[in-house]
Amino acid sequence: MAIKGKKKTRGGRPGTNAPRPMVVAPKRPFLSRRSTRWGAVGLILAIVGAILLVAWRNQREDERVERLGIAIDEVNSRLTLAVQAVAQPGAGSELSLLPQFVVQVEGFRNGTVKPAQVTKDNKEVPAALDAAIAGVGEVDVPEELRNTDYTVEVIDAKTLMLQGLRAYKVAVRLTLTAAGLEGKDRTAVLAQVADQVQVATRLFDYGQQKLTNIRVELGTFEPTDFNPGFPGS
Repeated sequence: MAIKGKKKTRGGRPGTNAPRPMVVAPKRPFLSRRSTRWGAVGLILAIVGAILLVAWRNQREDERVERLGIAIDEVNSRLTLAVQAVAQPGAGSELSLLPQFVVQVEGFRNGTVKPAQVTKDNKEVPAALDAAIAGVGEVDVPEELRNTDYTVEVIDAKTLMLQGLRAYKVAVRLTLTAAGLEGKDRTAVLAQVADQVQVATRLFDYGQQKLTNIRVELGTFEPTDFNPGFPGS
């Protein structure tokens, strides 16, 4: 009796069905996508915010500069008032210290002005210079200018103007002394006066220039800004 062979059973995975067709939605145009719209809104808001921030900062800076300008003009006005008895307006807005004295000293040196006239015209000048020195010394740096880039410059300007006034006082006293001398002694003293006047003018003008530079930078300087308080102005 024949023995039938065993058939191997077919193992493995059952056959799979064919893949189903997938429905692919077409991509929306870039400009119509929601993410694009939100991104554009965010960009616009960022730009607007940046513009507003810049405008706010510019406004704050303008207000700061305006406050500094008012403060430096106050300093300039107080210093001008302090020296008005011994100064007159010069070129631009600069002050000229004792211009009549300077002219008179030159006349005294060349003999066209008499000693008695020099003494008469200048005997009260030292007291006027003392008052000017005291007035300038009382001018403080305003609160708005403290701890700024201009603090040291204002202090230096005031110091230089004080030194100029003191140097002028020495020149006047030397001139009054020379009026009581004769010959070579007078000539020697008047030579010292000429040197002293040159130094005094340089110091005072340098101090004024420092203030002018600040006013120019802050936009408050006007070349024709004369002080109406001066006699004959």
